[in-house]
Amino acid sequence: MKKLSILLFAVAVSTALNAQNVNIPDGSFENGWYKPEETVHNYDEYSSALFYTLNELSEEEQVDVVTAFKSTDAQDGQYAVKLVSRKVPGFILIPGAMGTISQDFIGEYLTNYSLDPRKDFAFTAQPQAMQGYFKYVPANGDSAAIEVGIFKDDELLATHKFVTTEWVDEWTAFNVPLEYEDTTVIPNKVKILLVASAAYDFDNLEECQGQDGSTLYIDNISFLYKGENGVGVRENLTNRLTVNTFPTPATDNVTLSWGVERNLDVVVFNIAGAVVAKENVTGSSCTLNLSNMETGNYFFRLVDGNNIIGSGKFVKMSK
Repeated sequence: MKKLSILLFAVAVSTALNAQNVNIPDGSFENGWYKPEETVHNYDEYSSALFYTLNELSEEEQVDVVTAFKSTDAQDGQYAVKLVSRKVPGFILIPGAMGTISQDFIGEYLTNYSLDPRKDFAFTAQPQAMQGYFKYVPANGDSAAIEVGIFKDDELLATHKFVTTEWVDEWTAFNVPLEYEDTTVIPNKVKILLVASAAYDFDNLEECQGQDGSTLYIDNISFLYKGENGVGVRENLTNRLTVNTFPTPATDNVTLSWGVERNLDVVVFNIAGAVVAKENVTGSSCTLNLSNMETGNYFFRLVDGNNIIGSGKFVKMSK
């Protein structure tokens, strides 16, 4: 493909990674790997409800590099993600990156001439931080970045960018704190970027700075919330339960169903974040009595110990 087309694709990537932007599905990177069909390179691609990589660019003749890999060097479990920045000879640097990028980011850009890197996320409250584990092998003084943005529709509520220049050869915990001016707004969109070369210029990818071979490993990322009595609870981005609610909207009762037998707490919050109901359940579903709740919107969490393993919302209507 001609260089002009490649540059257009690069702009698509750059916009996705730079634009401002709830559980994190598969934050342990165990389940989203697959072998793409009809590819030149024999690589493992990754895709989940939130995350995608830049490996699609490897199929372009002038790019021809893979930058995201399935790694068996995991902090916990079987796999982690390995991101490697690669210099295309005589052309541009493709940063090793994974994040809230469209699975068809090239097609989206060519259709709309813009990209929205935010993705929907079923938040039940404002996360206080994103945490996880990383290793980093910088090349020639490079740096890596972990960037998070929290949104309510088009409004940016909180953002932070963690940058490291250190050589970290053992799995090490990271924490990306999130601070809010308005603590009453429940967010509904998120941007997460994991990048092996932090000095990127995604308004003009040809100006992107980074070093060939810089390598970032990421595993077991999660959101941290304030729990009851100030105790922190963690929402894993891994293996979350899918919860169905019925009826929608509800009047007297609402049934929550998650499909597998578990012992957990169902905690219900009103729009202000106050706990209005809590019930311990053993099974695959529960029915909540709404007779003492006011008409309005409610959020719920499925909590196992200090881990949020499912969440959602329902509406209480008057009869």
